[in-house]
Amino acid sequence: MDKKKYRLGIGGIERKIHDQHEETNRNIDGAFQDLENLMSFLEEMVKLSNSIKEKLKEKGNEISSDETVLFKSYLLSLGVDDDIEDPVKRSKYRSDNKYYQNLGKQIAKIIMPLAKSKGGQIALPEVYCSYNRARGFSLISPEDLYNGCMTLEKQNLGMKVVKYPSGLITLQCDDFDQNYINNQIIDLFDKLEYLTPQDFAIKVDISVALARQRLIESEKFGIVCRDESTQGLRFYPNRFAD
Repeated sequence: MDKKKYRLGIGGIERKIHDQHEETNRNIDGAFQDLENLMSFLEEMVKLSNSIKEKLKEKGNEISSDETVLFKSYLLSLGVDDDIEDPVKRSKYRSDNKYYQNLGKQIAKIIMPLAKSKGGQIALPEVYCSYNRARGFSLISPEDLYNGCMTLEKQNLGMKVVKYPSGLITLQCDDFDQNYINNQIIDLFDKLEYLTPQDFAIKVDISVALARQRLIESEKFGIVCRDESTQGLRFYPNRFAD
């Protein structure tokens, strides 16, 4: 082997890697700049939307239902949900207890329909993202969200926090039915040889972590059997149960 060519080859590779790193850094810097510009733009749009909503309230019956629906569609296209007209803020309450209780009421109002559409259960990270999205720019911390969720059961709001041994934390509707989930999985096996958590998540529109947990729970009922290999985690229908 020609040692000189070898050294030049290595040098060429190193220069190429260096150039790629520089280009990546430039792209990242540009992306952050674009993100800052976008956030600035969205802040102005949120202010504008709030101003328009106030004018709609003032006009009352003078605004037709078609115009109201059109305006709401504009808000949703911006990623702003107007279900929360008055986000719960700590500054309005003298104690954290009262703040968390009212936060819990608002969480239940916004999240329960979403949870029901996903089989009566939703993972807490998804709760956090969905609820903060509905609040627009009045964001809350993960800690405040968790503390607000912990008040749901005591306030009889139709939901409660459920923690699994895996570490997954979910919000679960009081009418959650594991048998419904089991039957949902059985129906999927009519078309599929096996299910991975990723496949199941896509099929029923839930997070991968929650999909994995539901398959594990079904395993406890003898519905499925797992296979862990270099190909990953797969769940098969339990033929022995037949």
